[in-house]
Amino acid sequence: MTGTDQLDMTFYGVGRQGPSSHLAKDPVMVVVNTVNLDQQAISWMINPRNQQF
Repeated sequence: MTGTDQLDMTFYGVGRQGPSSHLAKDPVMVVVNTVNLDQQAISWMINPRNQQF
């Protein structure tokens, strides 16, 4: 009686180091922010007292 949802996403970017780091399109930061925003949205939209177990 359980279910899961899955969402596949692909993030593209180019990492850089050293003196050219300002030219980077860092995919890691985008992924981290996306996961954080998803977790916030879940915690804001779902009332834990209203769950049926």
